[in-house]
Amino acid sequence: MSPDLYYARRVADDVQALVRELCRADGEVTVGVFRDRIGGSRKFAIALLDWCDRSGLTLRVGDVRRLRR
Repeated sequence: MSPDLYYARRVADDVQALVRELCRADGEVTVGVFRDRIGGSRKFAIALLDWCDRSGLTLRVGDVRRLRR
């Protein structure tokens, strides 16, 4: 996540599970769809999706994320 944002391990695991679910359903996930599902701001949605990219779960392709695994 970004250097100034911290989340409990359970929250991080829940985020990864949600990203997997959304990507498996549609093949990819956008920031807007993810933001709406978490009920948060775009700032937090982008930070969480960027973390998924850095952790190797997703790959950013243009404006969408796709599962790497």
